[in-house]
Amino acid sequence: MVLVDEEGTRIHAQVEEDMSKPHQKFLKEGQAVIINAFQLKDYLGEFRTNPYPYKIGFFRTTKVKPADGFPETIPQK
Repeated sequence: MVLVDEEGTRIHAQVEEDMSKPHQKFLKEGQAVIINAFQLKDYLGEFRTNPYPYKIGFFRTTKVKPADGFPETIPQK
């Protein structure tokens, strides 16, 4: 999954399969969400979705909710 911040910067996020079920209704392509209680992990490997050395990882306590009022289009950087 790739997330976009308020400045349009993209960052990869990883949700383990056993933790994804509670968040599935919010984690849809193109939908803006607010995520709290997450961690930044080293982003290793040859194939990466962006040039940043970190990715977002979810905890069991991570909460996801819709970001009401977020712009529908984000300009590409």
